[in-house]
Amino acid sequence: MSWVRAPRGALAAAIFDLDGLLLDTEPLYLRATTDVLALHGRQLEMAVLRRHIGIPSIETMRRLAEHYDIEASVETLNAERHALLETLLPGASPRPGAVELTRALNAGGVPIAVGTSSTRDTLALKVANHADWIGCFDAVVTSDDVARGKPHPDIFLEAAARLGVPPAACVVFEDAHSGVEAAQAAGMAVVMVPTEGVDSTGIEPDMLLSSLTEFEPSAWGLL
Repeated sequence: MSWVRAPRGALAAAIFDLDGLLLDTEPLYLRATTDVLALHGRQLEMAVLRRHIGIPSIETMRRLAEHYDIEASVETLNAERHALLETLLPGASPRPGAVELTRALNAGGVPIAVGTSSTRDTLALKVANHADWIGCFDAVVTSDDVARGKPHPDIFLEAAARLGVPPAACVVFEDAHSGVEAAQAAGMAVVMVPTEGVDSTGIEPDMLLSSLTEFEPSAWGLL
């Protein structure tokens, strides 16, 4: 664990990314994306995929299609991947500390929200077996609910609005560069818990952790 800046003092609400932060979905996306590119005679490079973690699915496939010079349309590629994800995503399991931290905040009366680049359809797949847990969140914002996805701040600003809390009183939990950038653009404090393989060099969250189990809400005035 390492501090980049000191805590900003007492905050009022918490907003959580979903993929790679609350749920361990990144290996599932890796498998589906690898299989789709293989269908088109391409071999996915991990270094390429890591640059696209945390951005909307359709944008990921657009960039991969350009990078690998795939003739099929982006819509076709995205549909092929979605078909694979329909069978994979319901098996997503919570990341260490995710359930415990979010339930503790909820029980303590702290407003919490999910702010995800997922669409509503893929979100439904991911949380199919976690309805009771996800039900403890006061708001859930997807990429379908805003004009621009991460790294733009729209998702987090919408989440704050739904919670009825000023952006400056929110702390965001993120695992990807694009999400940290989005939170900072929204004027929010941000705790980064990098997804495995994500290099945090060159980015400055307010706090850098290896797991949500390390976060102490009382240090931020949340409980």
